[in-house]
Amino acid sequence: MISVRGYRVSPAYVIGVAAILLQLCYVALLKPLLLGDGPYYLIMQQAWISTGTPVISQSIVDRVAAVYKLYQEIPLPPGGLFYTLSPGRWIGFHHPFYSLFTVPFAWLFGGTPNGTLHSFSAFNLLCSMLAIIVLLRSRLTEVQKIFIGICFVTSTTFYIRWPHPEVYTAALLLIGIVFWLEGRIAPALACLALSSWQNPSAIFASVILLHSVSPIEALRKHVPALSLFIALSLVPYFYTYALTAKWSIIGSSGFIDYQQISINKWISLVFDLNQGMIILLAPVVVAAVISLLSGGRREGGALKKSGWLLAAFVAISIPVLAQINWNSGQYLVLRYVVWLIVPVYMAVAVILSERSVASCAAVAALYFALLSWVGYELGINRGSLNELQNRPWVRISTVLKYYDPLPEIFVARAVGHQVSDHELQTLLPVMVRPDDRIFSKILGREEGLSKYLLDLCSLPQTPTVLRQSPAPSVSGGSSDLQYFVVSGC
Repeated sequence: MISVRGYRVSPAYVIGVAAILLQLCYVALLKPLLLGDGPYYLIMQQAWISTGTPVISQSIVDRVAAVYKLYQEIPLPPGGLFYTLSPGRWIGFHHPFYSLFTVPFAWLFGGTPNGTLHSFSAFNLLCSMLAIIVLLRSRLTEVQKIFIGICFVTSTTFYIRWPHPEVYTAALLLIGIVFWLEGRIAPALACLALSSWQNPSAIFASVILLHSVSPIEALRKHVPALSLFIALSLVPYFYTYALTAKWSIIGSSGFIDYQQISINKWISLVFDLNQGMIILLAPVVVAAVISLLSGGRREGGALKKSGWLLAAFVAISIPVLAQINWNSGQYLVLRYVVWLIVPVYMAVAVILSERSVASCAAVAALYFALLSWVGYELGINRGSLNELQNRPWVRISTVLKYYDPLPEIFVARAVGHQVSDHELQTLLPVMVRPDDRIFSKILGREEGLSKYLLDLCSLPQTPTVLRQSPAPSVSGGSSDLQYFVVSGC
């Protein structure tokens, strides 16, 4: 406890209040970012404000597009992520509930497209605050609260200014898992169902709850909770079916390909050095190792709960792999990582003992270093953390030499724009150099290597292939593309 003027204050509360103030200042001092699929969520919000329904008209699109100059940014109806109900009437491919929840905040900012972009940041901030408050009022230990709070605030802050549902989903996942850890099955199931309204695969986190309830106990004690869970889980699908006679628009639109669910793509999700979970996960892993080495008494069944939480992460991550646009709009990490990582750091938190203060100190120090670097990169160095540039650590020659990402990630960051699979094939060969320019890394086909070197290398000396490796395939099968590390080019 910390003593302030004779009052004893929990360190977790001090850190929690500081975290809320940090995010509040971040939202208040910096402009919202209209990135990723944000324009679509903004247009859906304006539909709710204008008509009280999610149905989008041409006048709504024109009004929003004129204010934010979207005509060159995203495909507008009848193209883009819009489903045609009838001529001049559309709904968004994304579920409209996140946009609906921001409407009260939009009214506070005037209700017009010019002012309501701030409403998304305000709603995201509210979601984050609710998650922190529930965490602080829970029965978890002080160390667990501090650890989870640090991880949650760090990961969500990157997206809190986006008109995107990542913070919403992460907050509800965290609240649901906290309730589950406390044995409060009904509110836990409700939160997990709501978390899936914008990111459907989040529903699979329910495996961490359903395993703990035997069928007999479920029928005897949790029928109302399970009924509410099922009803809430089905709301998005009945909404879509009522308007389109399809259970999922985006699932039948070509933006999802379940054949792309593969071990290669899962490895990319977790370990890719440009956008993978490892960027935020590394401090968590360090904290887990320190905790296991420090010993101390842990809650009974802690390792079992941790295992179920890690299983929940795997369960909710697998459907995400079906996304075709893998190098999508992002800020430091792939945006799905913001909520996918929640069960992972919760899994580490449950094995922390009261002697695990060093784990909290380690994760705080490492995340502070990451945030400091982000500030430097965006401020002094005027760099970018988006999906079209390699991260500074990737541009280090030793790293780039052995960094073999999925081809879409490599090519998009080499040419500076998003690429489809077909366009990727037409752009080959593609070359990237590290900051010290001591070699070139080329993506292409082995039978075309001689021509690549002739076309790309203008130096008089003969290029030497230092390393050659197959490029991973999104489908998990063999690929005819190769990475070549070439000196003298």
